[in-house]
Amino acid sequence: MCHRPRPPARLDRVVGATTHHWRGSPPNICGQNMLAGLALDGQSLRTDDGVVVHGQADVPLPVGRRAVATFWSESLSVHVLEPTGSPRNHCAGAVTAFEPQAHLMQLRMGEIAAEITPDSVTRLDSVPGTQAMLSVKAAEVRLYEG
Repeated sequence: MCHRPRPPARLDRVVGATTHHWRGSPPNICGQNMLAGLALDGQSLRTDDGVVVHGQADVPLPVGRRAVATFWSESLSVHVLEPTGSPRNHCAGAVTAFEPQAHLMQLRMGEIAAEITPDSVTRLDSVPGTQAMLSVKAAEVRLYEG
């Protein structure tokens, strides 16, 4: 079984700069979405756009400090209706683009990328401009101070 390597506790060691050097959210790096914001408590942050992201931090985040949430693009689910169930992280918006990624399609909603199958694109009847909802379980989101 293949396991993804865990990034170090501070992302500035990965990308060469702390997150306060970015305008908005940091870039999508190697299939990881990255959202920057301020820590609300030890296990969540609020992005500069006001979106609350719940996740898991190895060390509780200091309240009010800059923090980053990361999650793999294939860990996102795409919905046309608001999802129900256990995922706590939801984001609504318009699909901005589709890009082929090997055997998958990368759906983009602003700065967030989700990898889905071409069949899912067809079943969702999605085109750029379509309203959609993305969701990801908090267990799939890693939080880092930085």
